[in-house]
Amino acid sequence: MNKEQFLGQVGLLRASGKSIRAIALELNVHRSNVERALKYLGQGQAGELVVPPGHARPRDRLAKETFVGRQREMGLLLEALEDARSGQGQLVMLVGEPGVGKTRTAEELAAYAEKAGAQILLGWCYEESGAPPYWPWVQPLRSYIQHQDPDQLRSQMGAGAADIAEIIPEVREKLPGLEPSPVLEPEQARFRLFDSITAFLKNASQTRPLMLVLDDLHWADRPSLLLLQFLARQLKGARIKNPYSDGWSFRE
Repeated sequence: MNKEQFLGQVGLLRASGKSIRAIALELNVHRSNVERALKYLGQGQAGELVVPPGHARPRDRLAKETFVGRQREMGLLLEALEDARSGQGQLVMLVGEPGVGKTRTAEELAAYAEKAGAQILLGWCYEESGAPPYWPWVQPLRSYIQHQDPDQLRSQMGAGAADIAEIIPEVREKLPGLEPSPVLEPEQARFRLFDSITAFLKNASQTRPLMLVLDDLHWADRPSLLLLQFLARQLKGARIKNPYSDGWSFRE
């Protein structure tokens, strides 16, 4: 396999939701080679999917393939998606042993949601130590922020922009001149951050439906899980749906 073929394989496998370790095992290479390839492809920072030239995006590919074996699960997920669009928000978890098709099922749902007009944001959890707090959230939120008009972003974030900038510095690049967040006790600061992110996501979904997939959530850090719990408690009455493969999605 030459360099171009290797990069193509790594890009497609990562875009399909596989972890670095899983890619290394599948391609029979050391994980450091996979990490270098992902950095070369531009997938080391943002959570958006980067596909090598000449390859179809995974959801474009999935839309042309036959999906079999999970019809019951997909039926339930599509019902939940429609319920969320009509204002019945809920949390849906995809759980099971490795290799049973959780990520593939989430991808199929993403393909459906994308064709229905939703914007898909992807975050994944890093299985090794060293990832910063909220890493599965930082990736998709950073990707979204980088592609938004500053005025629209300011409107969606409101007074919570400075709080969100504490974990996503790109906010200050988009919205220069933000006042620093007030100094609070750790528990109070965390509550403000959670509330600001929740309000931001709900406001953003008013503009365009969003589907956010958090993959390999069993590797998530405790702050990330607490944020998910906080958001889940505010889904009632919102057009937000959360499936995760360990992923989830939402719409206001």
